[in-house]
Amino acid sequence: MKWFHEKDVEVLRESLASRQSPGGLSSALLFSVPLIRLLYYLVFHLAGEAAIYPHIEKIKEGSSWFLICLTAAIIMFSFKKIYSKFQKTQYVLSIVFSQSLFGILPYMAAIFLVGDQHTITQGSLFSFVYSTLIVGLLIFVISLIRLIISIIRGSYRAGSKKHQTRSKMENRSYIGIAIVSGLSIYYTLHYLIRSFGGIGFPLVDGFMILLGLLLYYAMLFILPEQLAILYCKAAYKSFNFSPISGRLYFIEDVKSGHS
Repeated sequence: MKWFHEKDVEVLRESLASRQSPGGLSSALLFSVPLIRLLYYLVFHLAGEAAIYPHIEKIKEGSSWFLICLTAAIIMFSFKKIYSKFQKTQYVLSIVFSQSLFGILPYMAAIFLVGDQHTITQGSLFSFVYSTLIVGLLIFVISLIRLIISIIRGSYRAGSKKHQTRSKMENRSYIGIAIVSGLSIYYTLHYLIRSFGGIGFPLVDGFMILLGLLLYYAMLFILPEQLAILYCKAAYKSFNFSPISGRLYFIEDVKSGHS
């Protein structure tokens, strides 16, 4: 049973055609491998060097093996025969990679930088982690509900009035998410500063903590749309690319059985 009609999500299909072709994803992922390795080094060898977060060596080792497996998968999917045949798997790989690079690692850097402060305790660090994870979950759920409502209202249908004004409306809808994210960051840091010995973050550390949290929340905000596209690739052939032409299958071609 399909959750919605193919015509209801044609705008998502257009985003695939413009910037997420299998060849484009393959090049982007392969080019970004050194970047994620560099970020891993910065997170664990600089930010996490003096952090009081428990089991940090196990986390470091587990993350290292995860990146090794991820890199091997990216290299494997750099071959046209593989990424053309397994487009859905490649898109899963792109979601995992983008969320790791722009969301998880910056969030871990923020946690480690907070744990690097001399006046903080493990209890206050756990309070920071729990509060940011809860806020992240709320942002994901709110974004998912917002996406579902937009699809039901026809905002993702090609040629609709809402489609023509989608960019303008979405920019406004970001305000609510930005307010929730900004307030959560402010009150979390404010709670730590007031409750645990007047923590004074150096200017650079404070900026990096703020940046890490913003990236973490931003990636959770776009995750529902990534998952929606993945669902559409599994449910509809028109969300996949022809190995012959390198273009998306037309909806008319899918219905008539042409490739």
